Amino acid sequence: MTESNYESLLNRVVARYVYSTTKNEFGEDIETWTYNASGIKCRLVPVSAEELHLLPGNFQNVRYTGYFLSSQALTVNDELKYNGETYRVNSVEDDSSGYVRKALLSIK
Repeated sequence: MTESNYESLLNRVVARYVYSTTKNEFGEDIETWTYNASGIKCRLVPVSAEELHLLPGNFQNVRYTGYFLSSQALTVNDELKYNGETYRVNSVEDDSSGYVRKALLSIK
């Protein structure tokens, strides 16, 4: 299977926002979300109750698995916006095929 075959399975388009911090004039950290990219193809699949039960404790808020092309830049704590909903990236890993990046997503 090729990357283009996987790409045909990606039926959603999301925007990515990247978390960063800056300092204000008092030296305090200010959290910011910077728009990074739009038109990112993905597939969102609800996590089943059985899968949710198998996730470690810090992933109990995960509700979706997002599938992306392996070339897509994603990092933990990024936010994805789709259809008026915001999803936080909780983990990112590449699958064994080398074509797909998988992310566990919680609804913010």
